[in-house]
Amino acid sequence: MVDAQLPGLAERVRAMSSAVHGRDDWLDHLLAELGRWWTAVQAWRSWPDLDDATRGDLRAYLGWATASDDVRTGDAEATTPAAWQVLGAHRSDDGRLLEQRTWLRSAASGEVVQVLDFAAGGAPLPVAHLTGSVLEVAVARYPGSAPQRALFAEPPVPVAQGAALPGGGTVAHALDDLASVWSHNPWAVRAPVVVRGAVVARADGPPVLVDGTGAALPLLLDEPWDLLARTGGHASDVFGELEESGLRPLTVTEVA
Repeated sequence: MVDAQLPGLAERVRAMSSAVHGRDDWLDHLLAELGRWWTAVQAWRSWPDLDDATRGDLRAYLGWATASDDVRTGDAEATTPAAWQVLGAHRSDDGRLLEQRTWLRSAASGEVVQVLDFAAGGAPLPVAHLTGSVLEVAVARYPGSAPQRALFAEPPVPVAQGAALPGGGTVAHALDDLASVWSHNPWAVRAPVVVRGAVVARADGPPVLVDGTGAALPLLLDEPWDLLARTGGHASDVFGELEESGLRPLTVTEVA
């Protein structure tokens, strides 16, 4: 698959070896991933019949890159600067490639997009934008379903700080958001969500985030101590990335 220039799918297959040896629920996880692979094969066979959004989602899953210039010219709104709030960011390092995901929300429409930056060979990632800041910038969207990947069509200009987290609700609402993303894009890994009035808890098992209804989400953290210190054990509003295995918290604000 690497030779076929499909690094995205190759990485998913490679990751399964670690998942099989490192997860207690490896059988269910492998079955779900096999379903995504099968769906990708069937979609590829029907490529001429796919709409542009589905083609974009499939390209992203396979790792079939889209040139930045094509993205800029393909989005008519890429020339119009607008206000975008920085919801949060996450960095990862797989030993070969650094990745930074920055989540932005349009102040005008509420649309949420993610800007991806990569660095390899010891190169640095761009400096992360301050969470809660508002940037004046034109963004160009890649083809695909919401939440779409986007890039800055020009250097962003910070114009405000301290913007509050928008929307959100209970754990049930967050799960509905993830289900909605999957209904449009079966290859999506994560969805941006806000859980309101939640507390961090840890008994004998892994840490969880518990909302006001008592519903809980596993937290994708090695240890919860930093998050506990930030919340002080009090109810807080949390923005993060909801995945199959749980929630990765990126931004925490105190309940007003």
